[in-house]
Amino acid sequence: AFGSVPWNDSRWLATINGGNNCFWQDKLLKEVDITQPPYTTHYPALVGFMSPKPGQMRANRAVRNVLVRCVSVSSGNWQVPDAVHWMAAAADPGFVDAAAGDFRLRADAPVFARLPGFVAIPFEQMGLVQDALRPVLPELPHPVAAR
Repeated sequence: AFGSVPWNDSRWLATINGGNNCFWQDKLLKEVDITQPPYTTHYPALVGFMSPKPGQMRANRAVRNVLVRCVSVSSGNWQVPDAVHWMAAAADPGFVDAAAGDFRLRADAPVFARLPGFVAIPFEQMGLVQDALRPVLPELPHPVAAR
């Protein structure tokens, strides 16, 4: 579900300074400046992000995720505490109709009790839309339903 390859200090610093086709200096300092409030007050973990100390551990964190049919949760430098996820390997977290490709969650879905604060993905707001550039939507079977 979560995977990464931890970077050493030299690759991390090169990227922060614009290497590896990354433009963090522009995006994170000029466009929004994550070194100043409200970013540093609302997201205290950002303090020092742009000036890491040598050997400093850099970790990715994830919370309140439902993992369905996953063999393993994470690799690399992810911090994924079991208490804040639900590994629903065999259980249905409350999908409307997974067999037909409808992964919206029912109002009474068990995931809401299992993970307080879990927010359902708004699938009904995603995908192709019918408009002047696409007057007709394609009719494609969902890959799960086609099996």
